[in-house]
Amino acid sequence: MAGHWWHPLDGMQELSFKPIAGGYLYRAPSPWLFGPARHYVVGEEQKAALALHHRAMLRLAFWLIVMMGGLAVPLAALFLPSQNLAYIGASMLVGLAIGLSINAWLFHKVKPIIAELTPSVERITQHDMFGTQASTFSRRYVLGFAVLSFVMLALSAARPIFDPAARDLIAVLGIALFGLATIYWCALYVAQRWRKTA
Repeated sequence: MAGHWWHPLDGMQELSFKPIAGGYLYRAPSPWLFGPARHYVVGEEQKAALALHHRAMLRLAFWLIVMMGGLAVPLAALFLPSQNLAYIGASMLVGLAIGLSINAWLFHKVKPIIAELTPSVERITQHDMFGTQASTFSRRYVLGFAVLSFVMLALSAARPIFDPAARDLIAVLGIALFGLATIYWCALYVAQRWRKTA
C-alpha cells in the first residue's frame, strides 16, 4: 500500500514484482532505460532487498523532478519566453538525462543480486502492472491524483480558451498530458471500486 498520498511515486516499486507460485516474478531494469527487460524468480528476502533499491531510486527521481521543475521553469521563462519548441526540447533532454542517470544507478545497485537469480520466461504485462496499482494504491491516493490531474487539465485548457494568443504547442501538450493522466487515474479508481464489489 502506498504510504504517502502526496508522493506520486510511492508504492511504484511493486510494479516490478508479480506474485507467482514459490515467490515473485521480478522485472529487472534494462541497463539502457529502454529496451526489453529481463525477468527473474525471486524469494521474499530477495524481493525485500530489490524493493529497497527501487524505493531509493523512486525517492531520488521524485526529488530530482521537484528540483529540476523548480529550477528549469524560471530559467526557461527567462531564456526561452517565446521558444516553445526549444523549451519542450530542453525539457525532454533534461528528463532523458535524469532518467538515464537514475536507471544506471538502479541497475548498478541491483546487478549483484540479479547475478544470483534464476531467469524466467514469464513476463509482467501492462495488465499485471495496472492490477498491481489497483491493489497497491489506496483509494484516497488514486482519487487525489485524479482530482489533481483534472485541475491541471482545466488550467491547461482554460489558458487557450480565454486567451486565443495562448493556443500554442505547450497548451496542446498540457491538455493531452493531463487529459490522459485524468483518464488513467479515473480508470484506476473505477477498477478499485469494481474489485471491491466483485
